[in-house]
Amino acid sequence: LPSRVLGWDLAPSVSHSRLPYSTDIQGFRRTAPDGSVDPKLPTVAFWGDSLVHGDEQSNEQSWLWKLQERFSGRLRIVNGGVPGYGSDQGLLRCLQRADEVNSKVNFLSYATSDLFRHVNIARPCLNHAADVPFLKPRYIINSVGGIERVNPPYTDFDNIVDVIRDPATRDFLAHHDAFFPRPLMQISEKVLRHLDLDLVIDLRKKRYREALEITWKIFDKFLKECDKRHVLGVPILLPMFWGLHPSGGDFDFLIEHLEQKGQPYLDLRK
Repeated sequence: LPSRVLGWDLAPSVSHSRLPYSTDIQGFRRTAPDGSVDPKLPTVAFWGDSLVHGDEQSNEQSWLWKLQERFSGRLRIVNGGVPGYGSDQGLLRCLQRADEVNSKVNFLSYATSDLFRHVNIARPCLNHAADVPFLKPRYIINSVGGIERVNPPYTDFDNIVDVIRDPATRDFLAHHDAFFPRPLMQISEKVLRHLDLDLVIDLRKKRYREALEITWKIFDKFLKECDKRHVLGVPILLPMFWGLHPSGGDFDFLIEHLEQKGQPYLDLRK
């Protein structure tokens, strides 16, 4: 579902056409059968990416459904994860919906696969096999060292082709999307793919450093916003042990900053 604030979001009260996913009346992935959880129970909400959402698992096998079962009668668990999100969209969804769900604790996720999403706006620029066509907002570092959000032109099912073809959109992406295919980048990537070196030679070091810094500032903003609302905010680091994005130094970077500020976090590598 296209969203002006988030880029895309989950529609309420729907079931996926192919996969065993469904949402409740608020547009959150189900963590329990309808009517089985008292809405007056203290609420713990999880915000973030497909690992929070529980991609590739049925509702009943998703980890937040299991957590709801574990805390039955004591807590209400809200699954605020959305496929394709990074921590940035997870934060925006938290800010948009946390008051509505009246959460006492907010967890915001980070996985290594989220990192470059934080400097990306058009997903196909980052992942050529991406199945999310809509443009998303991103945070940039401003002149005083904080972060501010930049919003792309709104895209939906009807206007996506026209918006992408618009020269103003392409100028916007060239300026704000670290993976927008500038001519030199296109040539470099074609040569590397031809030589089967695209996964061996990493030309992304500058973008990696920028993405790490923005990721930390996203979590710093999350913690400050939770403090303003007098709720507990906890970063939750979801590890990836194999594949293209194994976790490592990025986790250590974030943990060092969190510990310097005396902030709680969960590092699930353990």
